[in-house]
Amino acid sequence: VRTLGIDARRESAAADRAIAAASLFQSPELDRPLAEFDDYHWLIGDEADRVLEALDDDPRPLHQKIRDLRKTISTTRAQLATQQWELRRRGSAKFGSAARVMFFLPQALEQATDVWTARYKAARFPPRRRAADYCTGVGGDLCGLAERRPTVGCERDRVTALLAEENARRWPGIVG
Repeated sequence: VRTLGIDARRESAAADRAIAAASLFQSPELDRPLAEFDDYHWLIGDEADRVLEALDDDPRPLHQKIRDLRKTISTTRAQLATQQWELRRRGSAKFGSAARVMFFLPQALEQATDVWTARYKAARFPPRRRAADYCTGVGGDLCGLAERRPTVGCERDRVTALLAEENARRWPGIVG
């Protein structure tokens, strides 16, 4: 599974066409400053995994958890970690136990296809034939498709593409 952002390498002609089409409709509100992208890249890394596990294990009220996080990581990263922790909790309604290791953005979670619908839709396509998800979001449909066939995802927002690629990497049942 490969999720392609606007700046990512292209793997196929179909993906090239999808990315070119998406770039025509690039909206300014989707462009994020590089520093924020770096923070999201941190979010999918090992240090953030440890922070998120600690948030899960800590029975204290959220404001106390945030106060202690801000002593060891930046305010922005503390905010991202606590937001992700909450989004994962909410995401379990759509993704079951897989949500515990997935990454979300608030609006993308609201728009994401749940795991059961994604698998139903994926089953309607011929198995083992290459598929493309042209509006990947955080990867609900992408992961459902990738359980049954080689799949490429295209997303115009590079932060969302980063999260979708990581979600596909962590998704149970996808090999490679």
